[in-house]
Amino acid sequence: MIIDYKNELLHEFSAINSVRNSYLQFRQVLECSDDAEDEHYIAPLNAILSCIAGSHKLDHIRLCCEESSKHSMVYAAYSEVFTEDKQKDEREAIAKYQSASKYDKVGGLKPHQIINSYLNGDKLKAAQDRHGKRWVAGLRKAFEIASSVYTLQVGQRLFRGITATQTDMAAYVTAKGTNTTLTLNGFASTSLSESVATAFATLSYANRLKNLEQEELDPHIPAVLELTNRCSDLPFLMPDALRKPERSQGQMEILLPEDIVLLPTYVDFTVQPVKIYADILPIEPSDDAVTAVQEEENNDD
Repeated sequence: MIIDYKNELLHEFSAINSVRNSYLQFRQVLECSDDAEDEHYIAPLNAILSCIAGSHKLDHIRLCCEESSKHSMVYAAYSEVFTEDKQKDEREAIAKYQSASKYDKVGGLKPHQIINSYLNGDKLKAAQDRHGKRWVAGLRKAFEIASSVYTLQVGQRLFRGITATQTDMAAYVTAKGTNTTLTLNGFASTSLSESVATAFATLSYANRLKNLEQEELDPHIPAVLELTNRCSDLPFLMPDALRKPERSQGQMEILLPEDIVLLPTYVDFTVQPVKIYADILPIEPSDDAVTAVQEEENNDD
């Protein structure tokens, strides 16, 4: 399935550039201020994200009402395979991963942080480890169930907003230059909307800058990944398809399974956030990618 999406309510160009311009103003105000605790221009960034999410939410409702739309098809299919009585654990795991509510935190960590920390083998508190184990099992089963009705076809385009360490950014640049792959540890949240990904990357980075001391010790760079699927029948989850349409979060989220393999193809430093273009490859790298990795290792020797 190719899930085409074009926002009919908010011009994507205006939305993306509103975020970029607000972010630049935030940086300018921050550099001129002596008060590191002042939130400065974060409020406008929040307002822009709210506008973008609101427009997507209304579009999502519209698409769920159109029988021929992909959103409607996924919504109908999930209602059959994710029943509330039999798939309770799977539904809970999806909802928790998408949640940003402070009430869903366990030991100070959000569910998605616990889930990915569990997958990475990070040390967790007993309660966090217990929840992480259950939620990971629920998500893995959910991907299995969802892929029985729909998978993403080759050519699907998705966006992901991140704040990358300088080491991570260097890894993308190196991978692009050497034609080698990178693996995303844990499950990966993406969006059908570039404006959502741009707003998420920018706002996350702006919030980091409220603690300048921490940022100076561990510098990050906001970036947006534009991902093109090259993997046949890629499993995916659409979390909003398990909610009533009017209760969607307006993020047009598409959740991808763990250990997604990326092949960066271009890194654009002329825009802020930085734009990274990459292909999603099968878990087993292609022969060309393997050859590129081997050649790099030989060069290092």
